[in-house]
Amino acid sequence: PQILVGACDGDLIVRGGSEPTLLVRGDYEVEETAEGYRLAGRGDLRIVVPTAAGVNVEEVSGNLMVKGVTGACVIGRVYGDAVLTEAGPARIDAVHGALSARGAQSLAVGEVHGDASARRTGGLALRAVYGDCAARSISGPVTIEEVSGDVDLRGIEGDVAVGRAHGSAYV
Repeated sequence: PQILVGACDGDLIVRGGSEPTLLVRGDYEVEETAEGYRLAGRGDLRIVVPTAAGVNVEEVSGNLMVKGVTGACVIGRVYGDAVLTEAGPARIDAVHGALSARGAQSLAVGEVHGDASARRTGGLALRAVYGDCAARSISGPVTIEEVSGDVDLRGIEGDVAVGRAHGSAYV
């Protein structure tokens, strides 16, 4: 199933669960669609989805955490920090805080307005990081267009391309 969160006015936690059911905690509205479910939350939301579900989040006003969801994750804007752990392929338009990813199948991000950190992911593509950027144990290509701070890349098993780093770079 596809899970769409239109807007969450607080923090959003999405976890993959072993049951083929959707569990939601918080103040929310839900609508069943032909593809799955559409949710909107007022305040903090905690959602447990089937592990292989696809998750699409349009906007989170607070922090976002996605853990154990192996389906594709498409995320619009996060106005706090974003943490992805053991996730499937993920695409994020913008994070207005820090980004931390560990164990993601692949990760593509438009903008991070804080520091960005990735460990044990597949391919990594970052357009703009307005803080420091660190990546470790990446099993695919790494493409970074611009970093305002330092760049620290270690254990990269694919091609590396860094367009511009305004701090020091360790590759």
